[in-house]
Amino acid sequence: MTNRLGAEGDGLEVAYSSSVLYGRPNLTAVALGIHQAILDTTVTYTAAQRRYGNPLADLPTVMQRLGYIQSRLMTARRAAWRA
Repeated sequence: MTNRLGAEGDGLEVAYSSSVLYGRPNLTAVALGIHQAILDTTVTYTAAQRRYGNPLADLPTVMQRLGYIQSRLMTARRAAWRA
């Protein structure tokens, strides 16, 4: 077989080494991308929606929540970078 990774019978070892070496960092990158997309979408939505004559994003509670999302994203990026 031309597309085999490792020798016959070494499938479990290859799977474990691949998931440890490549799985977690890739999963982290995907999760950070999703987190960023959620933040971007939420900021766009709250800026477009109006409540009480002002954009929803101008409400203190919404600003606090958006800041919390942003800080969690920054912390996760920093942790991923350090890992």
